[in-house]
Amino acid sequence: MAAKLGCTVNELLQRISSKELSEWWAYNQIDPFTEDRADKRSAIIARVNATGLLKSTYSTNYFMAVPKPVQQMDFEMIAKILRGTVSQ
Repeated sequence: MAAKLGCTVNELLQRISSKELSEWWAYNQIDPFTEDRADKRSAIIARVNATGLLKSTYSTNYFMAVPKPVQQMDFEMIAKILRGTVSQ
């Protein structure tokens, strides 16, 4: 998170509270703000193109740079992450 904000970890810890840092951690567990999201967006575009041009039926995961298994989360799992009672 510090790198995304352009500061050191020490500077980040001086700027935000422990509570806020925990909230950002929980949010990141549900909706990551890493380059994985950019890879997924690119894979979606590639899948749409392949479907239209090649009439393929490949999944989005097929076009990921490093395919990852899909992890389905229900509301209970999301609630546990937000409460901090489960780690991923």
